[in-house]
Amino acid sequence: MTAFEPGPGTVDPIVDGTEDSSPALDGPRPFDGLLGVLGYAVAPNAELYVSVMDAAVDARDRFRLQLRPSDIAAACDIDRDLAAMALDFLAEHGALHRTYDASEAETLNEFYKGAFLYQVTPAGTAAHRGVREVLATRMVAAGRLSASLLPRIHEALVAISGDATDHDDSRLVRDFQVLFGLVDELADSAATYLRELDAEVAELAADSERLAAYKAAVLTYLERFNRELNRWAPQIVDAINVVAPEAAGLLIRAAKLDAAPRPDGSYDDGPLDRLTGQWDGTVGWFCTRPGRPATADYVGAAMIAAINRVLGAISRLHERRLRRVSREADFVQLAAWFTAGSPESAHGLWDAATGLWGARHFQDLAGDEAVDRRKSFWEAGQAELPPRVRTATKRGSTGRPSKRADYSVVKRAARDQARETAAQSAAARERLAGRTPARLSDLAELDTNEFAAFLDVLAAVLGEHGTDGIRRTVLPGTTITLRPAGDARLATVNTPHGTFTGPDDILEIAVATVSARQVAVS
Repeated sequence: MTAFEPGPGTVDPIVDGTEDSSPALDGPRPFDGLLGVLGYAVAPNAELYVSVMDAAVDARDRFRLQLRPSDIAAACDIDRDLAAMALDFLAEHGALHRTYDASEAETLNEFYKGAFLYQVTPAGTAAHRGVREVLATRMVAAGRLSASLLPRIHEALVAISGDATDHDDSRLVRDFQVLFGLVDELADSAATYLRELDAEVAELAADSERLAAYKAAVLTYLERFNRELNRWAPQIVDAINVVAPEAAGLLIRAAKLDAAPRPDGSYDDGPLDRLTGQWDGTVGWFCTRPGRPATADYVGAAMIAAINRVLGAISRLHERRLRRVSREADFVQLAAWFTAGSPESAHGLWDAATGLWGARHFQDLAGDEAVDRRKSFWEAGQAELPPRVRTATKRGSTGRPSKRADYSVVKRAARDQARETAAQSAAARERLAGRTPARLSDLAELDTNEFAAFLDVLAAVLGEHGTDGIRRTVLPGTTITLRPAGDARLATVNTPHGTFTGPDDILEIAVATVSARQVAVS
C-alpha cells in the first residue's frame, strides 16, 4: 500500500466558511453530530482516513476489538505518528472510540504523553460500509437477468413455510436471509442490465455487423428470461400467499435472535424493521397491490420495450442499406472530398455539391454572372431592372384573376354519402337488435351491413370485463349485453365475406327508438 506523507500543520475539521442559515428546529434533533461520522470521506487527506478505516474495519471483521497506532501503521505502511494523527481525527468525528492505554508506556515520559487504544464504533462501521459501496460503483459488475434465481426464490419461500412450525428460529433466520439475498440480487442485476442495454444498443447502432450478432443473442436472452418469469412468477405468488398469514409472527421470531435488549426490558426494533421492509419489498416485487403494480410486471414491460428498441435499431440499419440515397453516406463522402482537396478547389466543390451560389442578380441583367456572382454587393455593378419586373415579376401574368374554385357540390355529395352510410348502419343495427336476445348461432346469415354492425357490437362488448362472464357496454342509443350460454357449443354465421365461427354466447341489443329516416335527417 502506498505510504502517505503528512501535510504541513494539523488536519482541521471540515469547515465550509459559511454560517448555518437553516431555521432552528424545536424539540430533540436526533441527527445532531451523528452524520458527522462521514466527514472523513470528504475531508483533506481523505485517502489516508479511508485507508485507516479500511484497516480498522478489516481488523474488526477478524474479531480484533482494539487497535494501537502501531497496528495501523504496519497495516497501512505509514509512519506511526501519522497513523496516530489519523486515528485521533477519526475518533473526534465518531468513527472510532478511544480509551487510555497505560500498558504500552515504558518510560515516565511516554506515560505522561499518553497512548490510546482504538475501536470501531457502530456508526463508523455503517459509515465505512457506505463509503466502500460508493467506491465499489466504479467497478460494478455488468447487470444480468438471472432466470436461475427465480426457482431458488420459490424454494426459499417453500422452506420458510416448512420451517414455520419448527421451534428452531435459527433456521428461520437463515431462510429469510437466503430469500432476501436472492431477491436483492435479482432486483439489482435486472435494474443494471436494463439501464445498460440502452447504452449498448446506441453504441452498436453504427456497426451493422456487430449489432446484427448482438441482436440475435440479446433477443434470445430476453425471451428466455421472460419465459422463465412467466413460468415462475405465479408459483412464487402462491408461495407468498401461503406464508403471508403468518409472516408477521415469523419475522418477529427471526428478529429476536439479532435484537439487543434494552434497559427497560424491551428489544431493539432495528432488526424487525429491517426484516419487515425486506419482506414488503419481496411481496411488492411479485404481487400486485391496489394502486401499485408488481415490479415483475414492470420488468416484463421494460423487456418488451428493450426488444422494440433493438428491433428499431435493426430496422433503421436495413432501411439504410435498402434506401438508394443515403444522406449520411453522401455527407461522409463529401467531407472526405473536402479533406483531400485544396482550399482553392473547396469553393468549386461547394458550388457543385450544394448549388448554393451567391445571390447576385437576375439572369441576363447584370453582365457576366460567372464573374459578378462572386463579387461583394459593394463592388458589383448595379443591375437595371425594367419596371415590369419590379411590379409584377418577370413571369407575372396580366389580366383578370381566375375565379375561386367552387367545392360546394363535392362537399354536398360527401355529406349525402355520410348520411346514407349512417342510415344504413342504423337500419342494420335495428334489424340485428330485432333478432335478439338470441344465441349467436340463431343469427344464421347476415348481409354486408348487418355483419359490419355485428362486428362493431362484438368489438365494443368484448372490451368490457364483467362479473360471472357477463359483459355489458353502453353506446350512444344502444345497450349491448353478452352472456355465456353455459356450454361449449360453437356458433356459425354465414356472411357475404365468409363464415364467422365463435363461442355460441347469448347476445342482446337494445336500441333506442330512432328510425333510419331520423338518422339520415340528423
